[in-house]
Amino acid sequence: MNRQDKQAEANTGEYAVDIEWLNSFPELTRANRKRLSSLAIFPCKGLKVLDAGCGPGNFGLIMAEEGASVIGVDISPQAIEVARQRATKIKVDFTPQVADLEKLPFSDSAFDICFSGWTLHHFPDLSGPVTELKRVLKPGGRLAFMEPNESSPAMKLSRFFEDLPVIRNWILRAGWDTPNRTVHTHRDYIQALRKAGFTEIDVKSRFFGALKHLPLDRSKKKLNAFVRVALPVFYILRTVVFYVVTKLSPPPLNGIDLLVVARK
Repeated sequence: MNRQDKQAEANTGEYAVDIEWLNSFPELTRANRKRLSSLAIFPCKGLKVLDAGCGPGNFGLIMAEEGASVIGVDISPQAIEVARQRATKIKVDFTPQVADLEKLPFSDSAFDICFSGWTLHHFPDLSGPVTELKRVLKPGGRLAFMEPNESSPAMKLSRFFEDLPVIRNWILRAGWDTPNRTVHTHRDYIQALRKAGFTEIDVKSRFFGALKHLPLDRSKKKLNAFVRVALPVFYILRTVVFYVVTKLSPPPLNGIDLLVVARK
């Protein structure tokens, strides 16, 4: 089993922590609120929530706005600093801190809900983070997470093109991803949850619509003319394929987002 390159995760790409880009992206917040609703996170007022792999706070801030007391953890100091700035600006109960998801600095049974958004696929072995999340959950508490739906034929097709060596190497050089991406299907997540002792496992998939592509005008990494044209075209074509597959495939193969809820 390959091990996670934690330093690569700590060196999160610029796009993930670009405040100006995040603030110019209200459709991202709207889509993320829909995702949290689909995971039955709301209502969460008065609950203590762990946002595991919080990044710049895209989900944790929404839960805090809904009245939850949220602690966010991420291995990237840069992402944590951006999350802290955003939380301070809107004055919500969201406390981000640097931490390793496989060695959480919390006591047993500390949280009502453990949430993770697009983080677990960065771990080659799911048992480490899943076991830790169960440990810090209160008895009867819920684990809720979303991941890329690698069971979807549309996602498989998208990954085929993204993993072509020339494209994958360019994505890594640009800092838009890390080397830590493991293809976990919905069956892999179910197996890891059952092995850890979770019950009432519910799995579904959704397609929440297209989001605009990553920022193309970054001061330190100017993209050549071909990429500036090709990238938006790729996003448009991928969106069309995602939409068609969503309509034609049975669950849980139909959506691009895999949404999972389980109980301790």
